[in-house]
Amino acid sequence: MKSVNFEFLREANEPLANLGGLAEAVLHIDPGSSLTRLRNFAEELTKVIYQEELLPRMLQSSFYELMKSPVFTSVSHEGTDGVFTADDVGELITVLRPFLKQEGAHEQQSSYTE
Repeated sequence: MKSVNFEFLREANEPLANLGGLAEAVLHIDPGSSLTRLRNFAEELTKVIYQEELLPRMLQSSFYELMKSPVFTSVSHEGTDGVFTADDVGELITVLRPFLKQEGAHEQQSSYTE
């Protein structure tokens, strides 16, 4: 599904581009479904970061556990546009925090506490 905001991802990661495109497509029809798709997008993006950065993780970790893990929050990556620092990850976590409180469509309630 073509997207306005996520199409740049298609070449590198088609499933992420599709999730973003689907969230866009249903935004004005079903905002709740759009949020669910964006939550799925955030979950998949987090897994991609773990994979690309070779971060250790338990395979059955919940989205919340992955986002709160010290190995994730301390990641630092120097990219072509500058430096992606731990502060950037902290800001991302702040933005995604409301979604962390929602249970994923395919995830069971986590017993992990802050």
